[in-house]
Amino acid sequence: MLNQPTPKKAIDIIMFSVLLSFCWPLPSNSSKTRVFVYKTLQISSVISACTLLLALTYAIYLHSDDILIVSECICIFIGVSQQVMQAIICHVVGEMLNCVKEAQQYEKEIYCKLVAKCSTFFGSSMVCTYLTSTVFSVGPAFMSASFPCDAEYPFRVNDTPVHVIIYMQQSIVCYQSAAHLCLSMFGALLLWFTAARFECLAIEMRQITNISMLIVCIKKQLYLRRYAEKVVDIFRFIVLYAIAVSTFGLTLCGIILIMDTPLIAKIQFIILSLTVLVEVYIYAWPADYLKDMSIHVSRSIYDIVWYKQTLEMQKDLLNVLVYQQPIILSVRCIIPELSLHYYCSVRQLIIQISIRRNCSNTKIALFRVFYLFCTEYQGILSFCWPLPSSSNTTRILWYKILQVCSVISACSVLMALMYSVYLHSDDILIVSECICLFIGISQLVIQTTICVINHDSLQYVVEEMLSCVKEAQQYEKEIYNKLIAKSSIFFGSSMVCIYLTSTAFLIGPIFMPNPLPCDAEYPFRVNDTPMHVIIYMQQSIVSYQCAAHMCLCVFGALLLWFTAARFECLAIEMRQITNTSMLIVCIKKQLHLRRYAEEVVGIFRFIVLYAVGVSTFVLTLCGVILLMDTPLIVKIQFIVVSFTVLTEIYIYTWPADYMKDMSIHISWSAYDITWYKQTLKMQKDLLNVLIYQQPITLSIRCIIPELSLRYYCSVRRI
Repeated sequence: MLNQPTPKKAIDIIMFSVLLSFCWPLPSNSSKTRVFVYKTLQISSVISACTLLLALTYAIYLHSDDILIVSECICIFIGVSQQVMQAIICHVVGEMLNCVKEAQQYEKEIYCKLVAKCSTFFGSSMVCTYLTSTVFSVGPAFMSASFPCDAEYPFRVNDTPVHVIIYMQQSIVCYQSAAHLCLSMFGALLLWFTAARFECLAIEMRQITNISMLIVCIKKQLYLRRYAEKVVDIFRFIVLYAIAVSTFGLTLCGIILIMDTPLIAKIQFIILSLTVLVEVYIYAWPADYLKDMSIHVSRSIYDIVWYKQTLEMQKDLLNVLVYQQPIILSVRCIIPELSLHYYCSVRQLIIQISIRRNCSNTKIALFRVFYLFCTEYQGILSFCWPLPSSSNTTRILWYKILQVCSVISACSVLMALMYSVYLHSDDILIVSECICLFIGISQLVIQTTICVINHDSLQYVVEEMLSCVKEAQQYEKEIYNKLIAKSSIFFGSSMVCIYLTSTAFLIGPIFMPNPLPCDAEYPFRVNDTPMHVIIYMQQSIVSYQCAAHMCLCVFGALLLWFTAARFECLAIEMRQITNTSMLIVCIKKQLHLRRYAEEVVGIFRFIVLYAVGVSTFVLTLCGVILLMDTPLIVKIQFIVVSFTVLTEIYIYTWPADYMKDMSIHISWSAYDITWYKQTLKMQKDLLNVLIYQQPITLSIRCIIPELSLRYYCSVRRI
């Protein structure tokens, strides 16, 4: 934004950008007259916005049969309504201005560093926001519309004075809405400032030499956490509304882009999409940094020479280090936490699945039954469960032949679907269903290929799992039983759901005029009874093979649950440590187990990536099909597909999230031993175990930050 950005300049620019929103609070020493005028302007702004909202509502009523006008009116409606929702805000600005004014040199350097970090992006975001309003305002110059908004009024608007007044009023409201979008930068400014104060406090923490200095810093930390929570509370529901607006706006934009609409309308909605995405990102970036800094301020304790302090001081420092909770911007049951991981994730989950079951008397045989079910039943059709290492050459040869035949059969159906898309390219229903089936069947080819490539790794992890289960001690069996009881019902119902989906497609021709389950076309006659039966059977087999490959997620989940259970078992061993020799043994086991976990994650990493891509694409198609005038049975088919792909992703997500927690918990369990009675060397070793820990996550760089329940329950994919 500027060659030498400073906190004061950044504050002034952001204040100017939100000037039309009337949301920047007045100074506490403002006169009554100034306050009265300010309140009057706020009320006038809200009234002006409400008149436009009424006109938009009236336009929706008059043009309810025109999806383009209705969608554009709704999109503008929620944008303008944001102006009304954000009219009440902010009592924390005064402290920010005082802190910036009285900042010491090292604090100024931190503030300037953060301003320089985000100034260019914030500046371009402001330009983008106001350009969006400008595009809407000048739209009538290039389109047949009379006003920027497709609003209708219950009186004549053709007269020049009335036309000019309404045009000016809509333009002003449009720019006020832009100012309210820039209010996100106001929130980001407060979040950046709060994070900077945590960073400054971390520097003070590193200078601690006695308990008195520690007490002073802890008081500052508590005060700063209260300030941060106040900032978060102010913007919590503004962020929620911004996310709702962006989600709804992006959905409408997607529909408009698919439809045959004028180019200028598509350009308007593309700009709108980018603007709302930028708005949410402007909140997410500093919120993520605030979360990191609020934890970092406690961890900075570790940088002092703690091992030269008294035992009481060491206990106090360790309490500060261990009992730490990040400051996050969240809305209970809706937004788990606003962060960059959340922003870059895939979709919103509306219904949380929670299955709990007490099964204290479950036998280890349950694990074997579950394993045999996955092995024998799913392996029949998917050919992805690895053969035992003791298999003879003949068995391996037949297994490879079956895998190749499975892929060839699937590819023949894929080619028929592509031919169908070519013949019916003007029928969006057939094309969308063919594409949906195409990516479902292609999952069979992709997963079979990945499993063939990773056969040796799969063989290793499966055989080690079976060996560990066979040689498990009593406490390990109890942990395995607990996890099986926790997930068995959900896994069983998921398999039923997946195979019901395939069955629904197979019996579709009974209720519909289609001769075959798939809308595939062949370059030869298929009306003859023998040929029809052969193709029907082949499509049926491929359909159930696809179901088996979707159930491959249960295989992945089984390995992830088992890995998490081993981490949990090792955590129990860690709590029994009494000397360095036992610690070394446990650390070696931990390193071996982490390598095993990374092997499991490496095997399923790209299978999960493809599953996420498949589910995203299928859900988009399902949404379009549900909006169109299509037969009920078609809609039911796509609804079932939607729930099935969501279930597939959740089956991976649940154990991956639990494994992540257990991989961290194993190091934290070292804190549960009587460490303060150990030697100084032992204390240092335990603290290193406690500090230097990284969770095992199922992730793909630059695409999936981490597969977890927070990722699964978040809003949208960027």
